[in-house]
Amino acid sequence: MTSDISGSRDEGTAESQVTTRFLAHVSAFGLAVTALAGSFTIVVLPTRVEDLVSESSKNTALGVLSFVGLLIAVLVQPIAGGASDRKSSRWGRRAPFIAIGGVASVPLLVAVGAAPNYALLFFFTCALQLCSNVAQGPYQALIRDYVPHAKRGAASGIKWLVEIIPAIGVTALVAWLIGRYHDSRDFSWVWLSLGLLAALLAIGVAVSVAALRRAPAVAEAIEAKDESTARPHPHYKRFLASRFLLAVAASSLQTFLLFILEDRMGIENPAKELWKIFSITGAGALLFIYPAARLSDRVGRKPVLLASGALGLVTGSLLLPANSLGDLMLVGVIAGPSLGMYVGANWALATDLVSGKRAAQQLGYLNVATAAGAGVARLNGIWVDRLNARSDELGYTVLIVLCGIVFAAGNALILFVQTDVGRPPAAHMPKAIT
Repeated sequence: MTSDISGSRDEGTAESQVTTRFLAHVSAFGLAVTALAGSFTIVVLPTRVEDLVSESSKNTALGVLSFVGLLIAVLVQPIAGGASDRKSSRWGRRAPFIAIGGVASVPLLVAVGAAPNYALLFFFTCALQLCSNVAQGPYQALIRDYVPHAKRGAASGIKWLVEIIPAIGVTALVAWLIGRYHDSRDFSWVWLSLGLLAALLAIGVAVSVAALRRAPAVAEAIEAKDESTARPHPHYKRFLASRFLLAVAASSLQTFLLFILEDRMGIENPAKELWKIFSITGAGALLFIYPAARLSDRVGRKPVLLASGALGLVTGSLLLPANSLGDLMLVGVIAGPSLGMYVGANWALATDLVSGKRAAQQLGYLNVATAAGAGVARLNGIWVDRLNARSDELGYTVLIVLCGIVFAAGNALILFVQTDVGRPPAAHMPKAIT
């Protein structure tokens, strides 16, 4: 039975169209982008960089390329999001941007595989960032557009269930495929990986845009009842600072994970083993993501986020002494629940803090903070190479310790975000999800 995320069906408003099925359909694009981001950053791009540069400079080459790509995201997302806030069409405000940016990204994935040198890989990766972020900026505002305040935790849980869990599975599959490439040096495995990601992106765009075209009036109904100004919550900047620090920590480990497994832990073919870690992490997240998101509607976002942060610190403390695949599997067991608790509650808090009138632009700033943190993380590759040159694996050890410190600071900032400051009570309190 399809559940109603906004209220009862007898209310007779456009909001009653916002069902679990609708949210799942509009999240299809998010699934594709999340799978692309994870697979591309963790497995595909490091592999392509290793193919095209020397061993001694691979961390620097990967870090610089990733940093420039994220700088493009920082610039494009708020611009595209702000343009969609002001856009009016028969498809709604967001769908045209998702369609154009998403479709343009598909051939660029093929171009990344075809790049014969680092310079062209650099160009195609940056172009992919440009097009994908034209779509992502407007896409971020959909929950704020379509779901009233009191049900955004549940809606965020649905969104992340659709996006994160399948995306982890796709990333695990791509890691396995790239692992076959490392074993055989048969480039058809790379083409298969990129073809999978391109097909998933094309399907995600088609499904999400079709869903948005069928229900453009829902966002207008929510916006008409929104009493907020065009300004975000007064504590939104603190939330942005927290997201920046958490992005620095998470992206530092994500970007260089394959090299850490290979160089620090001596795993001969790390891409081939990553799917096991991703599978365990995904299973843990699956169990926690929706209950935690629903819980955040009842007890507030902060308690759930702080519990997630505590588990994350335990994960980091176990990663430092880890020196085998078995140790990493244990890390994945704890990381899964932490991830599941974090994603739904964090996104729900973000949508609480932005204005309905400028939702995409202000959520674009959130992604600016995330991308800026990830960009700083990419530049870590420069000093990691230098420390590794002084002493074997010293750079990786220092990186893990610093990530733990930065992660703790990012979670501590959540304590200073007070959601009841400077914002009038919501005018519309919907009924419970049925």
